[in-house]
Order: sequence, then structure tokens, then C-alpha cells
Amino acid sequence: MIFHDDFWQKRAKAYDKLHWQNRQEYLQFFIDACQLSGKEKVLDLGTGTGTVVFAIDSLAKQVTGVDLSPDMLRQAVKKNSRKNISFMRADVRNLPFADDSFDRITARMVFHHLLWGINRAMGEIRRVLKPGGLFCLSEGVPPDRILETFYRDVFALKEKRKTFFPEDLEKIIKSGGLILKESRNFYLKRCSIKNWLNNSGNLKKEIKEKIFSMHLNLSKEGKKAYNMEIKGNDCFIDMKFTVVTGSKI
Repeated sequence: MIFHDDFWQKRAKAYDKLHWQNRQEYLQFFIDACQLSGKEKVLDLGTGTGTVVFAIDSLAKQVTGVDLSPDMLRQAVKKNSRKNISFMRADVRNLPFADDSFDRITARMVFHHLLWGINRAMGEIRRVLKPGGLFCLSEGVPPDRILETFYRDVFALKEKRKTFFPEDLEKIIKSGGLILKESRNFYLKRCSIKNWLNNSGNLKKEIKEKIFSMHLNLSKEGKKAYNMEIKGNDCFIDMKFTVVTGSKI
């Protein structure tokens, strides 16, 4: 997983202000896909500040959140006062848990940071997931194929990351030895580009301005695909997310 102390240290402070991170619509859509009954042991990968963990703790028996960033984990621990929640530092490609430990494993907006070792991570996920257990994976995806180059170019200015389409996430589930159960898309309406840029770590002013300008100058077809609205000094788009789930036999 990509990990730079300085990058995550700066990002951790403003992470909970990001629209995709704190708005309940997308979070609830993801939680619903996890199919929790209150009896499950859950592992949340790349937990960040613990948003998913805190949202599902009342729906599960026990929840463990892991992340590589001590700064992100510090923010999560500050918010934790619940007995069935724990946090620890760990790499998704080398999980410190016994085989068949969890009923559910979640990974929301994590895999795009895996610049290498996705197959290794999936091997670990399958190993620690109980037979009959469910893995829930979600990533932001371009809303249309016509925006693939634009999407990659924008994020290349911001950070090193992978770009996925829904079929890529489905393939990850299948190639990881799990049975694909569900693949659904969700659109988070009217997300502010300035909110995203201002709360994504310590981006330089010129980078923010360039990315914002790229959105303003997007083609008519591209703006339509994003359902873009330019209002005041901001730009709003509908962000597309895919949620896929896979079960272990």
C-alpha cells in the first residue's frame, strides 16, 4: 500500500471533512451490502479515521480496524469509547490474524492505494475470512468510459493511485478465489470539487487550481457524465462508486 508519513499525516487532520467520507448516503449503501445481523466479527481494512468501524459497531459483535498510517489510527482511537471496537496498525498484504477469523471483511476506498500486491492482499483476505463469510469492497470509479483519461490525469496530479472500473473490481473478487455475490453502483450527488481539493492533504495551490480548471474546461459530454453544475466559485459533480461483494466457500 502506498505509505508516506508526511502525506498521511497532513491528510489525517482533514480526512473527516471530505464529502465522500462523511456523507451518510454512500456509507449506508456500503453498510447495507455487508448484510450484518449483529453476530459477526468484522475486519475493516484501511480503516482510516474509523468511519466504517463506528458506523457498523452496533450492527456487529466485534469490529477491528487496521491501517498503515499511525496518524489516521490516532484520529480513530481519539473517537473510540466502545468496548467492541479495536484498532491496530497492519498491512492488508500481511494480516496478523489466524485463518478463518472474520465473518465480514470490509474495504471502502482502500484498493486504489495498492500500487502493488493486490493478489497478495486478496490471498490474505481469503485466508482470514471464515467459510461462508463475505468480503465487501468499494471504490470510486469514472462515471463513463469517455472520462477514463481525464480521471487518470486528474488523480496523477494529486497522488499515485490505481483507477478501477466496475468490471475490474468484479475481477478482483473472482481472481481472489471468492464467489461474486453482488455488484452495484451508487451516485453521491453534488460533491464539491473544492471540498475534495481542500481536504485531500497539503496540495499545492497551483495543483488545486489546475485540477479545478480541468473540471471547468471539461468537454460537454464529460460534464454531462458527471452531471456537473458550476455554481458560484465551486463546481459540483455526482461521484460514482461501485460496491462488490464476494463470499468464501
